[in-house]
Amino acid sequence: MRINEKSIYNLYPALLKYPLIIKVLLEHKNDEGVSCISQKEIAKRIGLTQTAISKYLSRLEHIDKCIEKISPAKYFVYRENMLQYGPVSKVIKFHNLAISNKGFLLLDFEKQVIKLGFTKEATLIAKHYVLKYLYSQ
Repeated sequence: MRINEKSIYNLYPALLKYPLIIKVLLEHKNDEGVSCISQKEIAKRIGLTQTAISKYLSRLEHIDKCIEKISPAKYFVYRENMLQYGPVSKVIKFHNLAISNKGFLLLDFEKQVIKLGFTKEATLIAKHYVLKYLYSQ
């Protein structure tokens, strides 16, 4: 089954954390556009551990540069739309390619990276979500 923006969060509920984190960051944006909030406070607001928030923030920073950590508890949000940028968009593309091209999952990792046009890190994250979903079916 191909996925789109309407079905992505039903199939991959963990991905919903990314737009929630962006929303919390934007709610704490000051006049200079800097979001001032600690990972501990984000974790409390979303209901995750600080360690989990740290991983989500790192992925947001390194995949499509959705955010930038300026200093502890200070972030700049560059991209808000997780359906077009960041890990969510990568999972959509990986999932749809895996469904439409059965041989894609059999390619070696380097060829998957090239075919997707992602970084290795982004490919690994998207692949993790998709394989976890496929093996649960």
